[in-house]
Amino acid sequence: MYCVTASGERAAASSLPWPARVRYCHDVKVQRWNRERHGPLNEAKLRRRLEELGYSVVRQSYPPGTSLPPHTHQQDKADAVLAGRLRIAIAGERVELGPGDLIEIPRGWQHAVEVVGNRPVIALDGVKIVPA
Repeated sequence: MYCVTASGERAAASSLPWPARVRYCHDVKVQRWNRERHGPLNEAKLRRRLEELGYSVVRQSYPPGTSLPPHTHQQDKADAVLAGRLRIAIAGERVELGPGDLIEIPRGWQHAVEVVGNRPVIALDGVKIVPA
Protein backbone atom coordinates (compact mmCIF):
# COMPACT_ATOMS: atom_id res chain seq x y z
CA MET A 1 0.00 0.00 0.00
CA TYR A 2 1.23 3.48 -0.74
CA CYS A 3 -0.06 6.75 0.64
CA VAL A 4 -0.13 10.49 0.09
CA THR A 5 0.36 12.47 3.29
CA ALA A 6 -1.32 15.75 4.20
CA SER A 7 1.86 17.55 3.01
CA GLY A 8 1.68 15.81 -0.41
CA GLU A 9 4.55 13.38 0.25
CA ARG A 10 4.20 10.04 -1.52
CA ALA A 11 5.53 6.99 0.29
CA ALA A 12 5.02 3.32 0.99
CA ALA A 13 2.66 3.00 3.95
CA SER A 14 5.23 0.86 5.77
CA SER A 15 7.79 3.69 5.63
CA LEU A 16 5.56 6.38 7.19
CA PRO A 17 6.03 7.25 10.87
CA TRP A 18 3.06 6.48 13.07
CA PRO A 19 0.77 8.33 13.40
CA ALA A 20 1.16 9.95 9.99
CA ARG A 21 -1.32 12.48 8.65
CA VAL A 22 -2.43 10.64 5.54
CA ARG A 23 -4.62 12.21 2.84
CA TYR A 24 -5.32 8.88 1.11
CA CYS A 25 -3.81 5.45 0.48
CA HIS A 26 -3.90 3.15 -2.52
CA ASP A 27 -3.31 -0.59 -2.58
CA VAL A 28 -0.97 -1.98 -5.18
CA LYS A 29 -3.54 -4.36 -6.60
CA VAL A 30 -3.15 -6.64 -9.58
CA GLN A 31 -6.44 -7.25 -11.35
CA ARG A 32 -6.43 -10.82 -12.66
CA TRP A 33 -8.27 -11.93 -15.79
CA ASN A 34 -11.37 -13.91 -14.85
CA ARG A 35 -12.08 -16.37 -17.66
CA GLU A 36 -15.55 -17.19 -16.32
CA ARG A 37 -16.51 -13.51 -16.21
CA HIS A 38 -14.62 -12.14 -19.22
CA GLY A 39 -14.31 -15.25 -21.42
CA PRO A 40 -11.10 -16.33 -23.18
CA LEU A 41 -8.34 -13.71 -23.12
CA ASN A 42 -7.62 -11.83 -26.34
CA GLU A 43 -6.23 -8.42 -27.22
CA ALA A 44 -9.57 -6.86 -28.16
CA LYS A 45 -11.19 -7.81 -24.82
CA LEU A 46 -8.24 -6.62 -22.73
CA ARG A 47 -8.06 -3.37 -24.72
CA ARG A 48 -11.81 -2.81 -24.20
CA ARG A 49 -11.41 -3.43 -20.46
CA LEU A 50 -8.72 -0.72 -20.24
CA GLU A 51 -10.75 1.68 -22.38
CA GLU A 52 -13.77 1.17 -20.10
CA LEU A 53 -11.53 2.25 -17.21
CA GLY A 54 -10.80 5.48 -19.11
CA TYR A 55 -7.41 4.69 -20.66
CA SER A 56 -6.05 5.43 -24.12
CA VAL A 57 -4.26 2.21 -25.11
CA VAL A 58 -1.09 1.39 -27.08
CA ARG A 59 0.32 -2.09 -27.75
CA GLN A 60 3.94 -2.61 -26.64
CA SER A 61 6.46 -5.41 -27.11
CA TYR A 62 9.39 -5.93 -24.74
CA PRO A 63 12.14 -8.47 -25.55
CA PRO A 64 13.62 -10.71 -22.84
CA GLY A 65 16.08 -8.82 -20.67
CA THR A 66 14.20 -5.52 -20.93
CA SER A 67 14.44 -3.50 -17.74
CA LEU A 68 13.09 0.02 -17.25
CA PRO A 69 14.71 1.89 -14.33
CA PRO A 70 12.61 3.72 -11.73
CA HIS A 71 10.55 6.44 -13.41
CA THR A 72 7.28 8.37 -13.12
CA HIS A 73 4.52 9.53 -15.46
CA GLN A 74 2.54 12.76 -15.50
CA GLN A 75 -0.75 10.87 -16.07
CA ASP A 76 -2.41 7.90 -14.39
CA LYS A 77 -1.23 4.76 -16.16
CA ALA A 78 -2.13 1.10 -16.48
CA ASP A 79 -0.06 -1.87 -17.63
CA ALA A 80 -1.81 -5.02 -18.86
CA VAL A 81 -0.07 -8.18 -20.12
CA LEU A 82 -1.20 -10.22 -23.11
CA ALA A 83 1.77 -12.64 -23.20
CA GLY A 84 4.87 -13.24 -21.10
CA ARG A 85 5.58 -12.06 -17.55
CA LEU A 86 6.30 -8.56 -16.30
CA ARG A 87 7.56 -7.58 -12.82
CA ILE A 88 6.76 -4.11 -11.49
CA ALA A 89 8.36 -2.59 -8.40
CA ILE A 90 6.27 0.18 -6.84
CA ALA A 91 5.97 1.65 -3.33
CA GLY A 92 8.23 -0.96 -1.78
CA GLU A 93 6.33 -3.86 -3.34
CA ARG A 94 7.10 -6.12 -6.28
CA VAL A 95 4.23 -7.59 -8.24
CA GLU A 96 4.33 -9.96 -11.17
CA LEU A 97 1.87 -9.74 -14.05
CA GLY A 98 1.02 -12.61 -16.37
CA PRO A 99 -1.40 -12.89 -19.29
CA GLY A 100 -4.62 -10.99 -18.60
CA ASP A 101 -3.30 -9.21 -15.51
CA LEU A 102 -3.37 -5.44 -15.17
CA ILE A 103 -2.21 -2.87 -12.66
CA GLU A 104 -3.15 0.79 -12.36
CA ILE A 105 -0.34 3.20 -11.41
CA PRO A 106 -1.31 6.69 -10.23
CA ARG A 107 0.49 9.64 -11.85
CA GLY A 108 3.69 10.65 -10.13
CA TRP A 109 4.32 7.24 -8.54
CA GLN A 110 7.83 5.97 -9.12
CA HIS A 111 7.98 2.44 -10.47
CA ALA A 112 10.40 0.13 -12.28
CA VAL A 113 9.57 -2.59 -14.80
CA GLU A 114 11.37 -5.72 -15.97
CA VAL A 115 10.62 -8.66 -18.22
CA VAL A 116 10.70 -11.96 -16.32
CA GLY A 117 12.06 -15.05 -18.05
CA ASN A 118 13.20 -15.66 -21.61
CA ARG A 119 9.98 -14.89 -23.47
CA PRO A 120 9.03 -11.48 -24.85
CA VAL A 121 6.21 -9.55 -23.20
CA ILE A 122 3.31 -8.24 -25.26
CA ALA A 123 1.53 -5.61 -23.20
CA LEU A 124 -1.14 -2.96 -23.48
CA ASP A 125 0.02 0.37 -22.08
CA GLY A 126 -2.80 2.63 -20.94
CA VAL A 127 -2.68 6.36 -20.20
CA LYS A 128 -5.66 7.95 -18.45
CA ILE A 129 -7.61 10.28 -20.69
CA VAL A 130 -8.07 13.63 -18.96
CA PRO A 131 -11.11 15.64 -20.14
CA ALA A 132 -10.21 19.03 -21.59
